[in-house]
Amino acid sequence: MALSEKDIPRKWMKSLKASSSMEGGSQQEVFSWCVAHVKPRCEKKLAQYCEDWQMDYVLPLYDSLKSYPTKKIVFQKPYFPGYVFIHTSPENHPLLKKCKHLARLIMVTNQALFYKQLEAVLLAISSDIDLLPMPEIKPGILVKIRNGPLKGVEGLVEERVGLCKVCLKLDFIGQGVALQVEADNLEVI
Repeated sequence: MALSEKDIPRKWMKSLKASSSMEGGSQQEVFSWCVAHVKPRCEKKLAQYCEDWQMDYVLPLYDSLKSYPTKKIVFQKPYFPGYVFIHTSPENHPLLKKCKHLARLIMVTNQALFYKQLEAVLLAISSDIDLLPMPEIKPGILVKIRNGPLKGVEGLVEERVGLCKVCLKLDFIGQGVALQVEADNLEVI
């Protein structure tokens, strides 16, 4: 399932277009996805570092409401705490490793699978569906969504009480996001 420019925020399009155009072979050696495992609460700082050095990155965020006695504040938190997804050339890896916010840089071995899973997660985030961050992925039944804005997206069923909780995961980091779908809209793969 391919994403269009109207489906996802503009800031992610450049990275995804570059990644999807790798099939020709020439750009595959130049740019690849890597996962930056960052120090605690440094995701946005590393994203700014990437921005400053003109590196493409993806940092999916959600709004979290914090209530104080006198006011309410909305914070943006990462769906995948501790991780920033970067699409760059290997020549930029030493520059990334110099960043004080980086704990380690993880190379993605299966670029196609990682891209497919990241694309599905970004499509879900960009839709008007309520998602929950899921820091731990548990084994379950692999399903494909048959109807709605996520038609064709694959995920794992986490629990089935009324609506099914389906997890869209990034295998590489062992995390994902969860959404609730009616069982009739699911097909077992």
